[in-house]
Amino acid sequence: MKFTKKKVTICILLLLPLLLEIFVFNFSAVKGLVADRTETSFTASLSRGIKERDDGRLQCLNGDRCYEELTDFSRNVHNLYVDVGSPDGYVTVEIYGKDEGNARYYLMGTQNIVENVEESKWIDLHFYGQADSIQISFDVIHNGFFWVNEIGVNQAKPWFFHLDRVLLIYAILGILYFLRGKNEKIWGISFEEGCKNKKCIGAVLAVMLILCIGVVGMVQLNTFSPRGGQIHQELTKAIMDGRLYLDEEPPQYLEEMDNPYDFNQREYLQVRHKDQPEYKWDYAYYDGKYYIYFGILPVLLMYLPIYALTGIMLRTDLVVGILSILLIGASFWLVREIFSRWFRSSSYLLYPILSTALFFGTGVTVLMRNPAVYETCIIMGLVSALAGLASWIRAGQGEKLKIRYLLLGSLLIASTAASRPQFLLTMVFGLVLFLPEFVEEKRFHPVKNWKQILSLCIPFIIVAAAVMTYNYVRFQSPFEFGSTYNLTTNDVTHRGWNLARVGNGIYEYLLRPLHVTTQFPFLSFQELETGYIGETVYEPHFGGAIWYNPLIFLIFGGTLFSRKKGAEQKHSSVLKAMMIASVISIAVMIAADTNMGGIVERYQSDFLWLFYIIIILCITTKLNGITDVAQRASFRNKIVVLTLLTIFLNFLLLWIDDIYDVFDNNLTVYTNLKYLFEFWRF
Repeated sequence: MKFTKKKVTICILLLLPLLLEIFVFNFSAVKGLVADRTETSFTASLSRGIKERDDGRLQCLNGDRCYEELTDFSRNVHNLYVDVGSPDGYVTVEIYGKDEGNARYYLMGTQNIVENVEESKWIDLHFYGQADSIQISFDVIHNGFFWVNEIGVNQAKPWFFHLDRVLLIYAILGILYFLRGKNEKIWGISFEEGCKNKKCIGAVLAVMLILCIGVVGMVQLNTFSPRGGQIHQELTKAIMDGRLYLDEEPPQYLEEMDNPYDFNQREYLQVRHKDQPEYKWDYAYYDGKYYIYFGILPVLLMYLPIYALTGIMLRTDLVVGILSILLIGASFWLVREIFSRWFRSSSYLLYPILSTALFFGTGVTVLMRNPAVYETCIIMGLVSALAGLASWIRAGQGEKLKIRYLLLGSLLIASTAASRPQFLLTMVFGLVLFLPEFVEEKRFHPVKNWKQILSLCIPFIIVAAAVMTYNYVRFQSPFEFGSTYNLTTNDVTHRGWNLARVGNGIYEYLLRPLHVTTQFPFLSFQELETGYIGETVYEPHFGGAIWYNPLIFLIFGGTLFSRKKGAEQKHSSVLKAMMIASVISIAVMIAADTNMGGIVERYQSDFLWLFYIIIILCITTKLNGITDVAQRASFRNKIVVLTLLTIFLNFLLLWIDDIYDVFDNNLTVYTNLKYLFEFWRF
């Protein structure tokens, strides 16, 4: 049989994942085959801090260290097998050792032993010479109760074959192979041709289905936090009772305060008046009543109808899941309309690639990791903004502007005022898209285009009237959404605007390098480091968005500003204007978020999608302008690789363990993922 280059490549792709799984990812087990791993005898004793109970369980006593000491080893120690359990499902063990290089105990490392994850019970040890003794210290949460099933030394470590890891590598290699830049059979299909090809349409639908399944899986994770978990539900019940305020009396000290928005004074009085109920955190307090300042749109569209018809109150995590699935549709619709209007001759393959990148690039994984009221409003705002912009772009396809799409787009974008008002900045694209349509020979013609102009304006007028009335009824001001009266960490009524904060915002939101580690999920939160003298509202932060959205780097060197003539010049001018509008909107959004809300990870979703507007326009235009075959293939490869890397990095953000207790609430899934990726633990 003749071995062609293609056949050899396919054979390598088929064998490589299996070889990696056997010889690399299970290197510790392979090492045990050639090394001396005879099981070692030892003497074990419990510390005085451990009490043995009649039911066989052990209990750590307060005030004493809780450990088991291993001594008198018959041979050198290479590994431990620690099978312990607790009511919490896991036990954190600290390994202390004494050896030829250390006469006193020193901390060697820490590991979480999860009962139903066998791989977590094996600990490879690396001493200075011969081991003298070992202390296994137990850190137990649940009343100090735990049990020891087995402790072994130098046992033969079994093979842990991860089928999911093998399939993942097959998937990655398959994507890289079939989507390689030289594969003209796939890349050569234009968007216009692909829209008529059933196989291409089916492939896009399959990608969307996979993303939907992924969202459902993420929503099933127990990441729900009580932080802001029932706020929309409370507003729903209040509306059903004919109120816009909560039927709950604030504590007397809150009503007597000269400034109830003074956080430190409020906390001080709460401690002094323990006989009174605690004030409601993160609610608007105005004129002696509690109000909910978060957007009402999720209540009107989801919570209230279901509750009124069935009596069932939706869970916040379920709503976030539904909205995330809608965000998939909005992302694909927006990219589709961009291609339909400006890039019909571009490769169809770019459509699903950039749509998927846009979905992850919105920061949706950060929002799904803790589905609460904050995240609900942001995702709903994203869905409305992306779908509204898609509708506007759709309206401009053809000789005349389509009235129904103008109305729909304006309604969707205007509705962001009732969910996340920051997304109202999307209106700037209306000027970019439609002003050229209303101007002829440098003159504005409102009478000639009165239907289109009214179609754009009427939804904004209606929504503005409704939202302003809602605001006025609550706070006696049509422009006050309620966040000014928020009972939070700082006095928003006196916070004001300060340009000195903006520099920190740009650095933290965009530029700060990620803190990379060798332990899953390989990224960690960082605290604020600044010379700004003043209070900075700050939540633990991953780092700058450009680093976990590396597709951004491909925007440099684009060809949008090349000189063209005639229709091509008009086409280029609109795209150029969209880029400029996106850049301005990003700057305004960062300045607004930093001043009004502070530096908070979820706020990046307010402007990240605007980067992807620039990415889509730049990448597609640049790829269309490359005539050299090798350079074009290379650029295609960069798009695929950086898209996969963007997806992977955003996936890792979901698992960073912090105040949301991702590990504690998802022991098995988290630990299995840990050992799926941390194959070098030997």
